[in-house]
Amino acid sequence: MTTNTPREEKTELLYGVEAAVGGGVQFMKNVKIGMDLFGEKNGPSIIMEFDVYKNNYVDVLKRGGKIRFITEITKENLHYCLELRKIVTELRHLEGLVGGIAVSESEYMSTTTLRKKELLAQVFYSNAHEVVEQGQYIFDTFWQKAIPMEDRVREIEEGIKPEFIETIRDPNRVQNIAFDLVRSCKEEILTIFSTSNAFFRQQRAGGIALLNDVATHGEVNIRILVPYDRRISEFISSLNANNNSIDKKSRTKKINVRYLEPVLNTKISILIVDRKSSLAVELKDDTKDNIQQAIGLSSYSNSKSTVLSYVSIFETLWKQTEMYQQLKVHDKMQKEFVDIAAHELRTPIQPILGLSEVVRSKLKVEDKELIQLLDVIKRNAQRLQRLTEDILDVSRIESQTLKMHKEKVNIGDRLLYVIGDT
Repeated sequence: MTTNTPREEKTELLYGVEAAVGGGVQFMKNVKIGMDLFGEKNGPSIIMEFDVYKNNYVDVLKRGGKIRFITEITKENLHYCLELRKIVTELRHLEGLVGGIAVSESEYMSTTTLRKKELLAQVFYSNAHEVVEQGQYIFDTFWQKAIPMEDRVREIEEGIKPEFIETIRDPNRVQNIAFDLVRSCKEEILTIFSTSNAFFRQQRAGGIALLNDVATHGEVNIRILVPYDRRISEFISSLNANNNSIDKKSRTKKINVRYLEPVLNTKISILIVDRKSSLAVELKDDTKDNIQQAIGLSSYSNSKSTVLSYVSIFETLWKQTEMYQQLKVHDKMQKEFVDIAAHELRTPIQPILGLSEVVRSKLKVEDKELIQLLDVIKRNAQRLQRLTEDILDVSRIESQTLKMHKEKVNIGDRLLYVIGDT
């Protein structure tokens, strides 16, 4: 009869190649259900170059165990990854991995450095339940973010740049990414500032100067959408005028700015570079002068669908600003026409009223028919006079210069006038 004794928990550092490799081999021999591993880009070369690792991977599979592996797949290590895929259950790609971990149902190992084609010389080992649980959680988190090997291989073979969408909380990193994107631009920069203060914050941080430098020296088209502010308008005009005066012979690009109407304002500032990368920055507190305190979460992406969606938003707003300007011009022309028409109508109305009174004063009492006709002319001239005054009042209301004058009106008399004129 045998008794099951509790397993002794152990956590230790294994130094030297012999101890590290020996610990790794024993770890793999203890696997019953499966093991999960991730390792930086040098990891696949270590496994495939040394039989002590490769053969034990094969043994795990033969015993019915499963192996999941995450590594950074590159052009340089692709042939190792293709070979590794043959002795693991599933292989995925994740960029930027450092060191490596291995976790089974009962044990955990990790190392900080993996050198190409070199055996491990130092590892951390533990079979403590809490450590194993934590290691499994770390692996599962990375596994969810990793992409299948087949997708990564296709990207490498077809020269496709991996797409990503990253949420960033660090304002300093956001600012650095924005500057790096602007510096890397080859053709076009589109940007929307959520508020005029957002523009001024970038001006103080050097962002506007960088945009100007790229425009004048990099032959880059730059378009900016920002809520109207007289100081911004004057600054941009001065900037473009100064650029043109420095070198009149050069093909200096201007910074083209259009101003958003209040109804078009957003709470997101957006930077789009070459229609390939986008950075959307949430406005947290517009009262702050400091970028670090003013912005919130940011989204950085080179995903084609995401970037082109932002481009579509920008182009729609850009066209709407043009339409608003056209409507303003049209509205101004319409008001000017109404004012001129109203004033011009006043000129013939006065003599009509005055001469009607003169003619009526010369008629005799028995000329009732002519008097009635003159009264109709007078009433309609007065109606036309009131109409011109109403038109002018509308203009005064819109310009906020109307002065109200109250008077009592006899509704009965007004109704009689209307009936008499029909």
